[in-house]
Amino acid sequence: MKIARYGLAALVLIAFLTPTAKADSFVYQVTSPSFFNVDVIFELPSFQEVVDTTTFIKATSSAGPITEFGLSGNSTGCITITGGGFSTGPCWTAVLVPPPTALGSDSPSFSSPGTFTNFDTTVTITEVSTVPEPSALALIPLGLVVVRVMRKRMGHSRPSTV
Repeated sequence: MKIARYGLAALVLIAFLTPTAKADSFVYQVTSPSFFNVDVIFELPSFQEVVDTTTFIKATSSAGPITEFGLSGNSTGCITITGGGFSTGPCWTAVLVPPPTALGSDSPSFSSPGTFTNFDTTVTITEVSTVPEPSALALIPLGLVVVRVMRKRMGHSRPSTV
């Protein structure tokens, strides 16, 4: 009977903790092989449809090193970082230095993690989790309780040998 109560309590605990499990970060990769061979990879702490970043895991192009990058996956478009111009529709912009030059092209529309392609541009967004989810952590004490209960039961059912 006690095992049933422990099991029920553990299930309730897991049910409450599971919706709070979140990814630690999101990794974005934007490639555009026919437009200056752009390949940019960066990480963000939360999912975003409109991004402006200067921190990269990888940022290369055949036109030079990329120092700033903007990406929009929604229909409002994106602002070019240098000059403050505006592009309609989903797009990406990259600033190359030296001299400061802006590149830009169409981007596929996206609103969640996944792989999206539009013409020559591919955007891949991946959730990355490096810490155990809370529900997995809840299973550890549950396992310890079950082991303890089973050891107690096995200890009571054995005849003494003296």
